[in-house]
Amino acid sequence: MKNIRISGILALLTALALALIFAGCTKSSVPVPKKPKAYEQEKSQAMDHWREIAVDVSKRVHHALMERNDLLDKPIYVQPPNSRPFMLSFHQLLRTEMVSRAMQVSESRERDTIRLEYDVITVFHNPSRFNEGIFSRVADMGLGISNVFTGSSPSASNHEISVNVRMAYNNRYVLHLSYLRYINDADWPLYISPESQEPSAGRVRTVRVINR
Repeated sequence: MKNIRISGILALLTALALALIFAGCTKSSVPVPKKPKAYEQEKSQAMDHWREIAVDVSKRVHHALMERNDLLDKPIYVQPPNSRPFMLSFHQLLRTEMVSRAMQVSESRERDTIRLEYDVITVFHNPSRFNEGIFSRVADMGLGISNVFTGSSPSASNHEISVNVRMAYNNRYVLHLSYLRYINDADWPLYISPESQEPSAGRVRTVRVINR
């Protein structure tokens, strides 16, 4: 019985070695896709997560103004949002954080004003993007199990957002920021405005990503 077991192991090792040899012989000169190493991306699923973005934006705006003495005494006008819950909430959160840092935020557009506007682009991924072979699925499954026991972030969803913030004066950018976040699939209506097609100021756009 022991000899049979050893023979089986040797046969398996031989088969694996032959498979590697043939794989090396048939390898083309075309680069092969390589899956990036697993890493984390934040997921927004509460209003406090929106506030965190507003806090970071206000800090960066304040820092940018401190670098420009010619802009310190000028008011900042935050472009009004559309009717989506995220846009309305983010507008108030952002102004709250800016005022708390003693920045001059105007209620209406004034002459010689710094313009600050933002938009949201949502991306819908084809769920089949996760089907990249058995080894990839096993690795992703192991990462998911690890997250359960370690209390890490939840699994990836099919929707992502890009929150883009622009601050400009005299047709020149003073600041440009982008924040990438996962969102829950059921939450996308919080970000999408049915009447909006282009990511202009205070608007959102949906992009469907189809894997081939």
